[in-house]
Amino acid sequence: MKFRTWIIFIISINVIGFPTFYLARYVGQYNAKRLFNDIKNNEKVFVYETYSGSLSPVFYVDDLKDTLELINYYKKVAKNDTTAYINFELKFMPLTLYKPIYVLRKFGKSSQIIELADFNNECWGVHERVCIYSNNS
Repeated sequence: MKFRTWIIFIISINVIGFPTFYLARYVGQYNAKRLFNDIKNNEKVFVYETYSGSLSPVFYVDDLKDTLELINYYKKVAKNDTTAYINFELKFMPLTLYKPIYVLRKFGKSSQIIELADFNNECWGVHERVCIYSNNS
């Protein structure tokens, strides 16, 4: 009886699980290509910061509610304020010295936050949308 249950389980995984996985993968690839086609003519930027005197990766947030904390942190860092602290989930944007990242949108002329989109054009399965601080937006 256990063997029969096990076989039914394996067959159901093959019949339901794998097609669902591949469908989700292709939907993700389609969405990445569609977003890329929408913004491929947008401005591109290289992402790094130089507050410490050398090129360093920047912090980013992927939740808009954390953008105020990001702005406060970088304003203090720019003034060499030693009380600057991180009050958001710590994430680093890798240095993009060889490949610029597309600007998805700017949040108005006076905003210090820009949203970027990074694509993996080899597989189209991976794209990121992140918000970074920009002191010259």
